[in-house]
Amino acid sequence: MTLTEEIGAKIKYYRKKRGMKIVELAALLHKTGATVSKYESGQIAMDVVTLYEVAAALGVPPEKLLYCAPLPVEDLMADSVPAFFRGVDRLYMYYFDGRNNSLVRSVIDIRAKTGANAYDIALYMNFQDYQQYRNCENTYLGTLSHYDALSNIVTHNQDTEMDVYLLCLPASYLNAGTKWGLGFGISCRPIMPPPRYFCPRASSRRHRSFCRTCASPGRTFSC
Repeated sequence: MTLTEEIGAKIKYYRKKRGMKIVELAALLHKTGATVSKYESGQIAMDVVTLYEVAAALGVPPEKLLYCAPLPVEDLMADSVPAFFRGVDRLYMYYFDGRNNSLVRSVIDIRAKTGANAYDIALYMNFQDYQQYRNCENTYLGTLSHYDALSNIVTHNQDTEMDVYLLCLPASYLNAGTKWGLGFGISCRPIMPPPRYFCPRASSRRHRSFCRTCASPGRTFSC
Protein backbone atom coordinates (compact mmCIF):
# COMPACT_ATOMS: atom_id res chain seq x y z
CA MET A 1 0.00 0.00 0.00
CA THR A 2 1.11 3.56 -0.66
CA LEU A 3 1.42 6.15 2.12
CA THR A 4 -1.87 7.81 1.18
CA GLU A 5 -3.61 4.41 1.08
CA GLU A 6 -2.27 3.56 4.55
CA ILE A 7 -3.62 6.82 5.98
CA GLY A 8 -6.90 6.46 4.09
CA ALA A 9 -7.45 2.95 5.44
CA LYS A 10 -7.01 4.24 8.99
CA ILE A 11 -9.51 7.05 8.39
CA LYS A 12 -12.03 4.55 7.05
CA TYR A 13 -11.48 2.22 10.01
CA TYR A 14 -12.08 4.91 12.65
CA ARG A 15 -15.04 6.37 10.75
CA LYS A 16 -16.78 3.00 10.60
CA LYS A 17 -15.91 2.23 14.22
CA ARG A 18 -17.81 5.35 15.24
CA GLY A 19 -20.77 4.43 13.08
CA MET A 20 -20.24 7.52 10.96
CA LYS A 21 -21.23 7.73 7.30
CA ILE A 22 -19.01 9.36 4.68
CA VAL A 23 -21.50 12.21 4.25
CA GLU A 24 -21.46 12.86 8.01
CA LEU A 25 -17.67 13.07 8.12
CA ALA A 26 -17.72 15.23 4.98
CA ALA A 27 -20.14 17.65 6.65
CA LEU A 28 -17.82 18.03 9.66
CA LEU A 29 -14.89 18.72 7.35
CA HIS A 30 -16.87 21.00 5.00
CA LYS A 31 -15.89 18.72 2.13
CA THR A 32 -17.87 16.76 -0.40
CA GLY A 33 -18.58 13.08 0.11
CA ALA A 34 -16.59 12.32 -3.04
CA THR A 35 -13.53 14.08 -1.61
CA VAL A 36 -13.68 12.15 1.67
CA SER A 37 -14.13 8.91 -0.28
CA LYS A 38 -10.94 9.70 -2.20
CA TYR A 39 -9.13 10.42 1.08
CA GLU A 40 -10.07 6.96 2.28
CA SER A 41 -9.07 5.22 -0.95
CA GLY A 42 -5.76 7.08 -1.07
CA GLN A 43 -6.52 8.87 -4.32
CA ILE A 44 -5.98 12.28 -2.73
CA ALA A 45 -3.10 13.24 -0.44
CA MET A 46 -4.14 15.46 2.48
CA ASP A 47 -2.17 18.41 3.78
CA VAL A 48 -1.25 18.58 7.47
CA VAL A 49 -4.10 20.93 8.39
CA THR A 50 -6.69 18.61 6.84
CA LEU A 51 -5.18 15.59 8.58
CA TYR A 52 -5.61 17.32 11.96
CA GLU A 53 -9.17 18.28 11.04
CA VAL A 54 -9.98 14.69 10.13
CA ALA A 55 -8.48 13.42 13.39
CA ALA A 56 -10.53 15.94 15.39
CA ALA A 57 -13.72 14.95 13.57
CA LEU A 58 -13.06 11.28 14.30
CA GLY A 59 -12.07 11.98 17.90
CA VAL A 60 -8.62 10.38 17.68
CA PRO A 61 -5.08 11.77 18.12
CA PRO A 62 -3.53 12.69 14.72
CA GLU A 63 -0.68 10.23 15.22
CA LYS A 64 -3.17 7.33 15.08
CA LEU A 65 -3.80 8.19 11.43
CA LEU A 66 -0.13 8.29 10.49
CA TYR A 67 1.98 5.53 8.97
CA CYS A 68 5.39 4.89 10.49
CA ALA A 69 7.94 3.44 8.11
CA PRO A 70 9.97 0.48 9.45
CA LEU A 71 13.38 1.20 10.91
CA PRO A 72 16.34 0.67 8.54
CA VAL A 73 17.82 -2.82 8.84
CA GLU A 74 21.20 -1.42 9.89
CA ASP A 75 19.59 0.28 12.92
CA LEU A 76 17.88 -2.97 13.97
CA MET A 77 20.91 -5.22 13.52
CA ALA A 78 23.68 -2.98 14.91
CA ASP A 79 26.10 -4.61 17.36
CA SER A 80 25.07 -2.03 19.98
CA VAL A 81 21.50 -3.41 20.00
CA PRO A 82 21.02 -6.02 22.81
CA ALA A 83 20.32 -9.55 21.60
CA PHE A 84 16.67 -9.53 22.72
CA PHE A 85 15.94 -6.41 20.63
CA ARG A 86 18.15 -7.17 17.62
CA GLY A 87 16.18 -7.27 14.37
CA VAL A 88 12.95 -6.30 16.18
CA ASP A 89 10.83 -3.20 15.58
CA ARG A 90 7.72 -4.30 17.50
CA LEU A 91 7.09 -5.90 20.89
CA TYR A 92 3.91 -7.46 22.25
CA MET A 93 3.36 -6.88 25.96
CA TYR A 94 0.91 -8.64 28.29
CA TYR A 95 -0.04 -8.20 31.91
CA PHE A 96 -2.85 -9.49 34.10
CA ASP A 97 -5.09 -6.92 35.78
CA GLY A 98 -6.32 -8.52 39.00
CA ARG A 99 -8.90 -5.78 39.56
CA ASN A 100 -11.12 -7.11 36.80
CA ASN A 101 -9.46 -10.49 36.14
CA SER A 102 -8.50 -9.67 32.58
CA LEU A 103 -5.43 -9.90 30.38
CA VAL A 104 -4.29 -6.51 29.06
CA ARG A 105 -2.65 -6.56 25.63
CA SER A 106 -0.26 -3.85 24.47
CA VAL A 107 2.06 -3.20 21.54
CA ILE A 108 5.34 -1.26 21.57
CA ASP A 109 6.47 0.11 18.20
CA ILE A 110 10.16 1.03 17.96
CA ARG A 111 9.92 3.92 15.52
CA ALA A 112 13.21 5.78 15.07
CA LYS A 113 16.79 5.86 16.31
CA THR A 114 17.46 9.07 18.25
CA GLY A 115 20.90 8.41 19.73
CA ALA A 116 23.72 5.89 20.04
CA ASN A 117 21.59 3.58 22.22
CA ALA A 118 18.24 5.38 22.24
CA TYR A 119 15.06 4.95 20.21
CA ASP A 120 11.74 6.74 19.87
CA ILE A 121 8.87 4.39 20.74
CA ALA A 122 5.07 4.34 20.95
CA LEU A 123 3.18 2.17 23.44
CA TYR A 124 -0.44 1.26 22.65
CA MET A 125 -2.02 -0.16 25.81
CA ASN A 126 -5.17 -2.26 26.14
CA PHE A 127 -6.55 -2.97 22.67
CA GLN A 128 -8.89 -5.66 21.39
CA ASP A 129 -7.98 -6.03 17.71
CA TYR A 130 -4.41 -6.95 16.77
CA GLN A 131 -4.94 -5.60 13.26
CA GLN A 132 -5.93 -2.19 14.65
CA TYR A 133 -3.89 -2.06 17.84
CA ARG A 134 -3.59 1.72 17.67
CA ASN A 135 -7.26 1.85 18.58
CA CYS A 136 -6.47 1.37 22.27
CA GLU A 137 -7.41 2.67 25.71
CA ASN A 138 -4.16 4.58 26.26
CA THR A 139 -1.37 5.77 23.96
CA TYR A 140 2.09 6.53 25.37
CA LEU A 141 5.06 8.08 23.58
CA GLY A 142 8.59 7.93 24.87
CA THR A 143 12.11 6.57 24.64
CA LEU A 144 13.78 3.16 24.75
CA SER A 145 17.35 3.27 26.11
CA HIS A 146 19.79 0.36 26.17
CA TYR A 147 22.44 -0.08 28.89
CA ASP A 148 24.89 -2.85 29.69
CA ALA A 149 22.68 -4.67 32.21
CA LEU A 150 19.16 -3.65 31.20
CA SER A 151 16.94 -1.69 28.85
CA ASN A 152 14.59 1.08 30.06
CA ILE A 153 11.44 2.47 28.49
CA VAL A 154 10.09 5.84 29.71
CA THR A 155 6.76 7.01 28.28
CA HIS A 156 4.12 9.71 28.75
CA ASN A 157 0.38 9.23 28.32
CA GLN A 158 -0.83 11.42 25.46
CA ASP A 159 -4.16 12.14 27.14
CA THR A 160 -3.13 12.46 30.81
CA GLU A 161 0.01 14.53 31.34
CA MET A 162 0.70 13.26 34.87
CA ASP A 163 0.67 9.63 33.71
CA VAL A 164 4.32 8.60 33.25
CA TYR A 165 4.82 4.88 32.63
CA LEU A 166 8.21 3.19 33.02
CA LEU A 167 9.32 -0.29 31.98
CA CYS A 168 12.58 -2.05 32.86
CA LEU A 169 13.80 -5.18 31.09
CA PRO A 170 16.76 -6.80 32.86
CA ALA A 171 19.42 -8.78 30.98
CA SER A 172 18.23 -7.67 27.53
CA TYR A 173 21.63 -8.81 26.22
CA LEU A 174 20.31 -12.39 26.53
CA ASN A 175 18.26 -13.55 23.57
CA ALA A 176 14.86 -15.11 24.24
CA GLY A 177 11.45 -15.38 22.65
CA THR A 178 9.78 -13.85 25.71
CA LYS A 179 11.02 -11.83 28.66
CA TRP A 180 9.68 -10.62 31.98
CA GLY A 181 9.90 -6.94 32.83
CA LEU A 182 8.95 -4.53 35.59
CA GLY A 183 6.45 -1.76 34.87
CA PHE A 184 5.44 1.05 37.21
CA GLY A 185 3.76 4.44 37.17
CA ILE A 186 0.57 6.32 38.05
CA SER A 187 -2.53 4.58 36.77
CA CYS A 188 -5.11 6.70 34.97
CA ARG A 189 -7.79 4.28 36.17
CA PRO A 190 -9.72 5.05 39.40
CA ILE A 191 -7.88 3.92 42.55
CA MET A 192 -9.12 0.44 43.41
CA PRO A 193 -8.18 -2.36 45.86
CA PRO A 194 -4.82 -4.08 45.21
CA PRO A 195 -4.89 -6.63 42.37
CA ARG A 196 -4.76 -10.35 42.94
CA TYR A 197 -1.54 -12.24 42.47
CA PHE A 198 -0.95 -13.72 39.05
CA CYS A 199 1.50 -16.22 40.49
CA PRO A 200 2.80 -17.09 43.97
CA ARG A 201 6.07 -15.24 43.37
CA ALA A 202 5.13 -11.68 42.44
CA SER A 203 2.32 -9.18 42.01
CA SER A 204 0.69 -9.52 38.62
CA ARG A 205 0.37 -5.76 38.32
CA ARG A 206 4.14 -5.35 38.42
CA HIS A 207 5.18 -8.13 36.08
CA ARG A 208 5.08 -7.79 32.33
CA SER A 209 5.75 -10.34 29.63
CA PHE A 210 7.31 -9.22 26.37
CA CYS A 211 7.02 -11.29 23.21
CA ARG A 212 8.76 -10.47 19.95
CA THR A 213 6.78 -12.85 17.74
CA CYS A 214 3.31 -13.40 19.21
CA ALA A 215 0.48 -11.80 17.27
CA SER A 216 -2.25 -14.28 18.16
CA PRO A 217 -5.05 -13.16 20.49
CA GLY A 218 -5.12 -16.64 22.02
CA ARG A 219 -1.48 -16.78 23.06
CA THR A 220 -0.61 -15.55 26.54
CA PHE A 221 2.29 -15.89 28.95
CA SER A 222 2.56 -16.47 32.68
CA CYS A 223 5.19 -17.37 35.27
